[in-house]
Amino acid sequence: MEFATILAIAIIFCGVLLQGIFGFGSALLAMPLLSLIMDLKVVTPTFALLMATATTLIFLTSWRQVEFAAIWRLLVTTIPGVFGGAWLLKVVPQIFILRGIGLFLIIFGGYSLGKFKLPKLGDRAAYGFGLIAGIFGGAYNLNGPPVVIYGNMCRWNPQKFRATLQCYFSISSISILISHGLSGFWTKQVLTLYIWTLPAVAIALLLGREINRRLPVQRFQQFIYFLLIGLGVLLWVAN
Repeated sequence: MEFATILAIAIIFCGVLLQGIFGFGSALLAMPLLSLIMDLKVVTPTFALLMATATTLIFLTSWRQVEFAAIWRLLVTTIPGVFGGAWLLKVVPQIFILRGIGLFLIIFGGYSLGKFKLPKLGDRAAYGFGLIAGIFGGAYNLNGPPVVIYGNMCRWNPQKFRATLQCYFSISSISILISHGLSGFWTKQVLTLYIWTLPAVAIALLLGREINRRLPVQRFQQFIYFLLIGLGVLLWVAN
């Protein structure tokens, strides 16, 4: 096994661990680091396969808390957005995608640390957030932040927030996987990396569940947001 593969598995483990603890954030943590050691056309479809597996497992244990009315509104525009994002991955130079994601990480991290209280949203806003989430998901597995912001602005309680995100990610991941398959991204290298990483994903999910029950989540979240800002800066410096 090559060193890059071992490093990728370690990064994915950390990302899935974050997903297991908070219900989101795996792509925010893992994708910028993975893009520094592997090509996006390998990293993006591999991570999509892994997250489809992880989010489905989390959702199956918390489905009773899901806000299903919001799910379908988000998915109506997420699905076409995903195919637009996959198209961008094929035609837009990698440096522009990475720097765009880096800027988004800085803004998102700063927003989260600032604890800005945004106005409460109505149901129709889900369509716009779903479209943005789909584009980000198809291009970079980054459909989480738009939905996270939408959930915050809808004032979901913590239980509903975590469960609804997992349901959304599980369903939206299907369209992401299909778009990647149609775009020819499911190569032997992608499937091999996926298989090698599955044990790490299983361990990370179990560990994440235990940490979720014991750690003061608010302090840990603040650390993660600082890290996201640092990763955003790193993407700009490295590219």
